[in-house]
Amino acid sequence: MADEYQPLVGHDGQESVSVISRRNKLVVMVLMSTVYFLISSVYALLSPFFPQVAKSRGVSHTEIGLIFAVYPIFTLLTSPICGILLPRIGVVFALWAGIAIEAGCNILFGFLPSVLDRGLFVAFCLIIRSIQGVASACSLIAALAIVSSVFADNVATATSTLETFSALGLMAGPPIGGLLYQAGGFKLPFIVLGSVSLVIGCISIFFIPRIAYATSSPPWRLMKQLIVHPRVMIISFGVALQMLVIGFLDPTLSLHLKPLNLTTSQIGFIFLALPAGYGLFSPVFGYLSDRFGYRPFIIFGSIGMGISLLFVGPAPFIRIKLSIGQSVPSLLALGIAGAAAITTSFADILEVAMKDLTNDNPDESSDFVIHSVVSGLFTTALSLGQVVGPIVGGIFTSLSQTSFDRTAMGIGFAIMTQE
Repeated sequence: MADEYQPLVGHDGQESVSVISRRNKLVVMVLMSTVYFLISSVYALLSPFFPQVAKSRGVSHTEIGLIFAVYPIFTLLTSPICGILLPRIGVVFALWAGIAIEAGCNILFGFLPSVLDRGLFVAFCLIIRSIQGVASACSLIAALAIVSSVFADNVATATSTLETFSALGLMAGPPIGGLLYQAGGFKLPFIVLGSVSLVIGCISIFFIPRIAYATSSPPWRLMKQLIVHPRVMIISFGVALQMLVIGFLDPTLSLHLKPLNLTTSQIGFIFLALPAGYGLFSPVFGYLSDRFGYRPFIIFGSIGMGISLLFVGPAPFIRIKLSIGQSVPSLLALGIAGAAAITTSFADILEVAMKDLTNDNPDESSDFVIHSVVSGLFTTALSLGQVVGPIVGGIFTSLSQTSFDRTAMGIGFAIMTQE
């Protein structure tokens, strides 16, 4: 007898995604894109001013790095759990709870300078950022599962739109944080974004459909089947490796560009090339892959990222000098290739899951449980790359005998061969 997994919000208002009107689908996309934008903005909000504030409180560089890293670490640890539990607790409740908790923690973070003791300041920073990581995993997975279910016929197009707004959030977070910090001090950035997030969370309760679902297999069993599936393992490893590249550049690129004697603002604009390429081309590759297949774009993107990374160095065998004219196009190409590889990977994993995990019961092909589990696995792969990338970059930065160009070359060849 099939095990039924119903959300805690109850049966009232549950509806089949196949009967949702086009207008309501548009509302869902706007709300979920806003959620992705806000979560990414909150994640990057601290960059322009928090390190200086923390240093003034006697916080070490290592502790500051840990405060930044603990967010994606807890997102990584809790993403598979959230994907498994999502059918139990209900997608709307999970989305709202994740947004509300992260927003509350964000507002609370703004008051941390009132903590005078250095040790307590660091401890509270770590605790709040950890809780935010858990909450973001919950809301991101819920949003991804909702969009992939509502737009089941155009999964890559829909999820690539989310990736675009995620990239925009990462780009907008630092300038928003810097401007609000200058306007109203440490508290204002966190209060403003936290309040906006709460409003979006409340609106979502009324506009996100309650999706009914049932499955003959518990979510944890579906997750286990996915993890050991050869094709899913390859795609997930590729996503983690591709995100590792982006994370690797965070602590290393500015040091790599030091010989060019650029100002901080100039380096900041160079950093924008990668997310700009990623955000602009994600919808393009999503739309095309829904019509021509996902795997060709994954292969094209992986090879493109590897080649682009060789030119970012540039690799020792490429006779091009380090310059702005070499760095910006290389990073832009890296972002475009990343859009082709990463944004189509979720749809490919979902396609594999629908085909291979539902052979015994074709009616399960539209089951929301699979969307939830795949969302959890995909977010786990993304978070793994986000965590490992800066660590790899930091290690190789500390090893003076290992140059940036050779490290980038090695990672580039690894990406090209993994597919």
